[in-house]
Amino acid sequence: MLFICNMCLNLIMHVLSCFAFWSKSQIFSTAGGVSFIWWIFWNIFVYSSPETHPRIDPVEKNYIMKTVGTVVYEQVSLTHVYG
Repeated sequence: MLFICNMCLNLIMHVLSCFAFWSKSQIFSTAGGVSFIWWIFWNIFVYSSPETHPRIDPVEKNYIMKTVGTVVYEQVSLTHVYG
């Protein structure tokens, strides 16, 4: 999700650079500032599971856990491509 939002921001900044006559430093600073603000909100409001979310109602958490269940994430190991 964060990657998609970052791609959309890059597209918006590119369009603004074409039509608003912004300099490269203004575009870079604006994109960086918006990305940083997005990162702050993401870290405050987004959690990996309902179990770790501090502000979720217990009834809602139980409903989610019953209907969706738990998700087990695989540990992916990255290997060096060039051997």
